[in-house]
Amino acid sequence: MPFQLREYLGCLASQTAKGMFYRLPRNFSQAGHDVTPEQWRVLAAPWSRDGRTQQEPAEVAGRGKTGITRLAHGMERRNLVVRVPNGRDRHNNLVYPKQTRQGLDPADLAETP
Repeated sequence: MPFQLREYLGCLASQTAKGMFYRLPRNFSQAGHDVTPEQWRVLAAPWSRDGRTQQEPAEVAGRGKTGITRLAHGMERRNLVVRVPNGRDRHNNLVYPKQTRQGLDPADLAETP
């Protein structure tokens, strides 16, 4: 069977993704941050304005409405965000980042010890 560059690159990309998946939580922990990679993905997204609806982080994280509700609840428990009922739409909460978010610098956490 001849060598297929596409198959090799796909395998390499898969192994890299798995390695990052296991290394990232350890880097967060070593840096003293109580955050999951999925929560960090939402927090690292640019916040063009405070008070985004829960749907906006759901799109960033690639999660559905139920999944983002659980994720936002976990982030609130960890004191990363505050959820406030939306005055105009009672079915949507507004999500505000807490000040502790500023300590989560993606460049610092990506470095390997």
